[in-house]
Amino acid sequence: VLVLAWQSNMIGWVTSVDDLSPDQRAVQTNVLFYGPDETGSTWGWLVPPTVSENRFGPEISLGQYLADNGPYDRVAQVKYAASGTNLTWDWNHTASGWAYTQMLLRAQAAFQQLQVENPDRRVFVAVYFWMQGEADDQDAAMAAGYAANLTGLIAQVRIDFSDPLLPVFVGRIRTGQFAYADVV
Repeated sequence: VLVLAWQSNMIGWVTSVDDLSPDQRAVQTNVLFYGPDETGSTWGWLVPPTVSENRFGPEISLGQYLADNGPYDRVAQVKYAASGTNLTWDWNHTASGWAYTQMLLRAQAAFQQLQVENPDRRVFVAVYFWMQGEADDQDAAMAAGYAANLTGLIAQVRIDFSDPLLPVFVGRIRTGQFAYADVV
């Protein structure tokens, strides 16, 4: 299972299924998605849109690429994304951050359901994807604490998903967009 947790970049605010090629719009029969959109709670083959209002995120190409080129014959993806959130409070696992809590609850429910539906397969988190920072780069104190908060988030994700070596991919925000983007 791939866990995708981000803010607006994950949601796909500036995407439209109409911009995808016919191949990209097709049902991906080796990629499961917990949805069918960001509020859904059932597993099914991935087919865009995966976000309401005819949108999609990086899950459209990510899962298919890994299924085609990775060691697994089936990839499952669960995502939780919330626009405008910050790591300082919203995603902070030590401060009972609501976004982190909701991501964890969504992921755990998805794992349990997937294991019940696939008793012959081993369900586990293979990778955690993280892209966030735009909300923290607008405040000097939040930006200064970002590295420590991200280190703590990664450590907690590895504990919560029972894998001390869980790969975590972290996307970088654009520099220069806000005052403290370079710090984040």
